[in-house]
Amino acid sequence: MNAGAVVALLPLLTIATTAVVVMLAIAIRRNHKVAAAISLIGIAVALGSLALAASAGPRQVATLFVLDGYARLYMGLLLGAAGFA
Repeated sequence: MNAGAVVALLPLLTIATTAVVVMLAIAIRRNHKVAAAISLIGIAVALGSLALAASAGPRQVATLFVLDGYARLYMGLLLGAAGFA
């Protein structure tokens, strides 16, 4: 995997990292407000990284995994819906 693929995968990597951080925060101390704040910050960072991923252009990361404009559009829609939910 080269640097271009990592930049294209940055929103997905951010969401995965956010999930791990939320689980660790809950394991340390259960607090719903902190978990919600970490989740919203992670979603906001992932939405911000979509613009950086757009600079990578369409990229085929794996055989059946292509990140193009439509993939970024639907990632943005799902991240926006997750932020409101």
